[in-house]
Amino acid sequence: MKVQAIFILNTLILLILLPTMAAYPASAADPKIITVEPSRADLAYIEKQLIDRKNLGKALYLLDKIIEKNPEDSYAYFLIGLTYHRKGYRNLAQYKTLPTALKDFKTAITFYDKADKLGFRTAQLYYHRGECLLNTDKVKEGMADLNRSLAINDKRDWVWATRAMAYRRTKEYGKAEADLKKAIGINPKRATNYAKLSELYNNMGQTDKAILACGRTITLSPRWAAPYELRARLYYKKKQIKEAQADLDRVLALDPSNAAALSLRGKINASQGQLEQATIDLKEAREIDNSVFKNSKARQKIDAPGAKLLFAQLEKKCLRLTGAGFNTSASTFYDLGVSRFGQGKWQLSKKSFQDLDSLLASQKDTGSKAELKLYAAAMKALACLSLKQTGEAQRLLASALTTKVKSTSLALKTVRYLAGRSSLASLLSEAKTREDRARVRFFAGAKLARTGDKTQARKLFQEALKTGASELDEYMLTVIEADRLK
Repeated sequence: MKVQAIFILNTLILLILLPTMAAYPASAADPKIITVEPSRADLAYIEKQLIDRKNLGKALYLLDKIIEKNPEDSYAYFLIGLTYHRKGYRNLAQYKTLPTALKDFKTAITFYDKADKLGFRTAQLYYHRGECLLNTDKVKEGMADLNRSLAINDKRDWVWATRAMAYRRTKEYGKAEADLKKAIGINPKRATNYAKLSELYNNMGQTDKAILACGRTITLSPRWAAPYELRARLYYKKKQIKEAQADLDRVLALDPSNAAALSLRGKINASQGQLEQATIDLKEAREIDNSVFKNSKARQKIDAPGAKLLFAQLEKKCLRLTGAGFNTSASTFYDLGVSRFGQGKWQLSKKSFQDLDSLLASQKDTGSKAELKLYAAAMKALACLSLKQTGEAQRLLASALTTKVKSTSLALKTVRYLAGRSSLASLLSEAKTREDRARVRFFAGAKLARTGDKTQARKLFQEALKTGASELDEYMLTVIEADRLK
């Protein structure tokens, strides 16, 4: 009877507790485990159409909306981490600083951790988090994540290659070589795998093997400057001066601002008695190094003279690239036009955007090319307004509005506003992200500054600068435009 009474009591307690337990969500300690990325159209769109195309501000905006609806969406947290991860790499580019990139990598790790905690434990998560950990000098933790990634999927060559670089940092060269050979076995056509192998052999003091690996890299990617630069140093080490010079010439044709190549070529010229050319090369190498050093300390609060200096450097690099005939990409002409606009070279800026138009004339108005075409038209129109060529500005804006692009495109809405076909309030309401708000305020303010309403222009510029989107070209243009109105 006593046992029966205890059983009945326990049953009653369980019946009382069950409804209460059901009222609580599943514990975060026991999440739904996801080891393969699920098929979700909303997140696939964000990853492929926004993150992969570097529209990071809009990606974060949409991901935040998804998280608001479902705070337990582990896949969305992973993509937020991936967005900051990509932002970190973007901030290592043109005008950016390593401290800014490190901050982004750390933010990415925070969101990757959140996704992991909620059960998103895929090979891609562990790979990306491992890479971020390596970028923040947490080699042991990064290695552990790369091991987890390979345990789930060992068919991805880039994961083996990344782990090889981690072994290289810990000077476990044998393991690094084995991993790179594994990566090359999986994908023998990826140039970066051979490039990493050449760097590894250089560390190991195996110069001949490093030169051979450089050669394989160049065969697969003949317009990549880095393997030529490394092979030139290796040839120089072996006293093969003629071969080193040939490779340095190729480097500087592809990347005229390569300080390391200029410095080495200067040393070679000096050793051969060509003192004038040596002086030119060494001086330019120092200028490039110094500008990078200064820029790394002054990005947070850049002033108008500093912005113009950066644009002058960008113009110089773009001119060399287009002049060398190796790089005639649309982005190079666009950067050239922007750099000249920032310096007040309106006529030359127009020419650069006209060159871009010629390049894009035979290409379809799809994706990022259509967006670039629209923003180029907006910039060229502002250059025309700066030259008091109002009629020409209106004609080219009307022509740009025939570009085939989605009606939701912010670039299209910007051109519509500049053409007088929509209101300022309507344009501002379309800017949802920090970057978009800074961008549209620059275009709107620049138009108003040139058409008479300078008070409203100043207000827009001040609002744009408050956003702090200093990674944008439009931010630096705003700094200059605001200074012009003083």
